This record gives sequence, structure tokens and C-alpha cells, in this order.
Amino acid sequence: MTSAIDVKQAREALAALPEGTSHGKTPAPDHVYLPPSHVKAMDPDTLVVTGMRGAGKTFWWSALQDPGVRRLIGQSAARSALGENAEVRTGFGVKPAPEDYPSKDALQRLLAAGVEPRTIWRMVQSWRLAPDDHPLRRNASWEDRVRHVDGDPEQIDRLFQQRDTEFDDKGSYLLVLFDALDRCSDDWKAMYRLIRGLMQAAIDVRPYRRLRIKVFLRSDQVAESEIGDFPDASKVLSSAVELSWPARSVRPVVAPSGQPAGRRVVPDVSRRRLLAVRRSE
Repeated sequence: MTSAIDVKQAREALAALPEGTSHGKTPAPDHVYLPPSHVKAMDPDTLVVTGMRGAGKTFWWSALQDPGVRRLIGQSAARSALGENAEVRTGFGVKPAPEDYPSKDALQRLLAAGVEPRTIWRMVQSWRLAPDDHPLRRNASWEDRVRHVDGDPEQIDRLFQQRDTEFDDKGSYLLVLFDALDRCSDDWKAMYRLIRGLMQAAIDVRPYRRLRIKVFLRSDQVAESEIGDFPDASKVLSSAVELSWPARSVRPVVAPSGQPAGRRVVPDVSRRRLLAVRRSE
């Protein structure tokens, strides 16, 4: 039987936990706790992961980039296909990375030029998949890169197929992560257009065996009325996995003595919310 957690001790223990993961800082593997309620969200086949603000979306976007964390996930989740041998790259996130993906301003410039959102994200995927000697790498700007992808779809199809075969031969995955889509535009209509296009681009890679996309979204960003008007949208949205924190997931984080249990960090969850969950049992 699990003993009750003293609220005062819990507050002190939670106050001692490291900060920074909500801003995209990669946590150390020994500071990671995988709640049972989050296991399914880690599966490469889970395309959309949702959650309220503070549920752990940016934490996992950051943590999954670390091979040590992926190894722990593979060990903790018996059926997880995600391990340290998987390659994880970012397609958008809370941290600016102009060499990896376009910024908010670059995205708006592409939209203003009439580029379809699906094409933008297919270009980003292609950029993150392309090896150093691929012709796409010769393009210096996002505008040139999107023109390259849009102008030679057969070459891009071959790129995806070749990379899929390469990772299938290795028995691992190439996973591209997307987070913080509320920062992709200052205009809500444009944000929903971009999210809708990303969902379409994500569906495009589902037939491949080893290429995957994982998109972290706030719960209000998956409104079917805003992003669900394309073929197979309902399949994607209905299969989304929510990051939840039932009381049974919170209890192991803090030992009854009030000391952090195994130095495990709670993904992005505010201390106030944790205590509220504990009291609501």
C-alpha cells in the first residue's frame, strides 16, 4: 500500500527539481521519469501528441533528441520501438534553429509567396532527411529549397524511399519532431493553415516503414473544424494521444519521505498542478 505524501514535504521536493525543460533544454537521462500514461505517446507510430499547457509536450520534444533518454524509454516501455539507435531530428520547435527549420518570419514569407503549407512542411522533412551530398543541399535559402522540392517531386520521392530502405535495413527509425506550433505565426488563421498542412505532410510519410513524424500540439490546436477538412484527417485526429497526469502517475515522482525519487524530473508539469492532482484523489 502506498503511503500518503505530505503536502509540505512534496512542495519542498518539487521545488528542488531542475528547471528549464519547458524552454527546450534537453534534460539529463537520469532526470527523466516516464509515466505509464505517457508511454503510448513515445511510440514512433503515434503521429499526434496533445496536451494542455504544461503537460509535457516540449519536455518530450527536447528529451527525445537525447540518445540516452531514448535508451531509457526503450528499457522502460517493453513494447516501445523507439531506442537509442533511432535518429531524431527537429522540424520546428521552441528553440530557433535556422539551419534546421524555418523561423516564424521565414514561414510567413513562404505563405505570402503563395506556397502551400503542405509543400512547406514536405520541404522541411526533405531537408532534415537529405544527406550532405543530396542536390537539395545546394540551395542556401528556404525559398530556393521549397522551389527545389516543388519542382522535382520525383527526386524527393526517391529521397524518402532511399532513406526508408536505409533505416529499414538497420532496423531503426528516423523521427522528425514538431513542437510549439503556436509560435509558427502571429495570426491564428495562418497557424491553423500550417498545422493542417503539417497533418497532410505527416500522412504522406505513413506508408513508409521507418520514416515517422511526431507532432506535439495543444489540445485546442486539434479542432477538427479548423484542421480536419482533408482526406484521412479524422483518422489522424482520432488517433491522437493525450499527455495526461492521473494521480497514479504523479505519486512515484516524489517519495513519501519528501525526497525526489531517483532524481526523476516531472515533464513540464507545474508544481501547483501536481499538488492539485494529489489533493483531488
